[in-house]
Amino acid sequence: YRSGFPAWFNPAGTSSGLVIDTVRFTGGSSSGLVIGDIDQQGLSAVRLVSNVKIIDSSFDNNNGNGLWLAAVNGFEITRTKFLNNGPGDDKDGLHVGASINGLVQDSEAANNGEDGFDTSRNGGNDICQGNSYNITYLRNVAHDHPNAGFSMNNCAWNLVYRNNYAYGSGTPFNQYYCAHNVKIQG
Repeated sequence: YRSGFPAWFNPAGTSSGLVIDTVRFTGGSSSGLVIGDIDQQGLSAVRLVSNVKIIDSSFDNNNGNGLWLAAVNGFEITRTKFLNNGPGDDKDGLHVGASINGLVQDSEAANNGEDGFDTSRNGGNDICQGNSYNITYLRNVAHDHPNAGFSMNNCAWNLVYRNNYAYGSGTPFNQYYCAHNVKIQG
């Protein structure tokens, strides 16, 4: 990945099995990496990208989100860092928008512009149709964010947060705008 340029994986047709292992995305003029289609919204979202795995990677010092998963069906993120992305509102370490069936585990988010781990929608339209759902966050650490370590909103549902830890500035767990069926355990 070349510093200073945003990276985007948005195929014209379906794509399954993308693996990113031990890669650093840094210094992007917007988000470090966008996977999927940011124009897809709600229950009618067309999810052309599926079965994404990101392992032992880093998204840092980008001008937008570190990583933006946009309308992805099936993802696993393991031992990955989201550091110093932003600055400003809606600049998250990890932004999960209109994506489903995911697992984020053993990862860290720190000092991002708004939230560490944000589960929400794509874009600015307030569409409340269950945008992101069936996502588990397991053994992650989030610290020092202006808004929240873990944020869930815009009707995201069936979310499980198990054995996560948040500290420093910002709210540890932030739920608003109709996020529901949320379990915070351990």
